[in-house]
Amino acid sequence: MILTQLQRRVLLGDVLVLAVTTVAGFASHGMTGAWGRMALTFVLALGGWLWFAPWFGLLDESVCRRPGRVWWRIIWAWTAIGPFVTVVRTLLLGTTLNPVFTFVFTSTNILAFLVWRVLYALRSSKAYTNP
Repeated sequence: MILTQLQRRVLLGDVLVLAVTTVAGFASHGMTGAWGRMALTFVLALGGWLWFAPWFGLLDESVCRRPGRVWWRIIWAWTAIGPFVTVVRTLLLGTTLNPVFTFVFTSTNILAFLVWRVLYALRSSKAYTNP
């Protein structure tokens, strides 16, 4: 699959947003030294995003350029990704599932992606309509 310039930009931004939310989450608990857990969380979140995002059209250029089409897809995508990632993470770490972690992980990523992707869609839609 060959990605367009817009798709490469949004995916790069997505990776950066996931990196920031992952580091911020661990830092908020004073666990910045837990590199293995942090890496696992990041890789699973990225894998979940790369798997689910296309199903919700979040790599479709017409969606990426329209804030009204992108915001609700992000909410639905992370509503699926968050619990999926936290269950897999729990199984791999051999710990118990924490519903509070699942809720915070999911809602934080929803918020971060809403800010990033809606701002990008606003900027992209203006550039697209005013070449």
